Amino acid sequence: MRLNKEHAVIIGGYVLIEGYVYYKYISLELAIIVALPLIIIGILAKKMNNKDKEIELQTNQLISLEHKIEESQYLAHYDETTGLANRVKMYHFYDNWTNNNYDNKKMAVLFMDIDRFKNINDNNGHKFGDLFLKEFAERLRLIINHHGEVYRYAGDEFVVLIPYDEYMEVEDKVSSFLHQCKKPFDLNGKNIYVTSSVGISLYPEQSKEIDELIDYADKAMYQGKKLGRDSLVLYNGKSIGR
Repeated sequence: MRLNKEHAVIIGGYVLIEGYVYYKYISLELAIIVALPLIIIGILAKKMNNKDKEIELQTNQLISLEHKIEESQYLAHYDETTGLANRVKMYHFYDNWTNNNYDNKKMAVLFMDIDRFKNINDNNGHKFGDLFLKEFAERLRLIINHHGEVYRYAGDEFVVLIPYDEYMEVEDKVSSFLHQCKKPFDLNGKNIYVTSSVGISLYPEQSKEIDELIDYADKAMYQGKKLGRDSLVLYNGKSIGR
């Protein structure tokens, strides 16, 4: 006698269960009594198996949704091309920093772009241009390091926020970047040479509003471009480096 579950069929004096189980029975009633529990177990097992599959499907859907939410949250605060924080993250940092600036520290707002970046895109294509932006952003991030926060603002424009005690700290750090920026970028076997122009405004001397400070730094940067690019200009119009 072999035992199994699922459905039972009566054949020639035997109870046949799922083609494997045979019971010799005395009466039809006894056969039903013997077969019914196994049939019920089989049906319940199938339902449980289907339920497990349904739970697994729902779990996978939830995991997929969670990943999509995490990705959307990341893209809401970080630039996909360079991996730098974006302007949304910049506003959050600035508000938090100014609201908790109990030591009354100062902050330099740097606005910079890559001189003649359009030529890189035109000569090599936008994919190459995106790759260059990523390398440029990484070099900028490594030089600024823990001294400040680096953000991609738009296109080839970047904003750097540097809290400071003495302004010379800021000038030294930016001058170091401008020097490092001139070193070639090795991309796909090509050496790309660029310079950068930087404008600076100061919190709280010139403004306490981040949009105004960025606007001032932007104007200073374009003043530097008129001076011949590869420049560092403070908003008051005084050139403090070439």
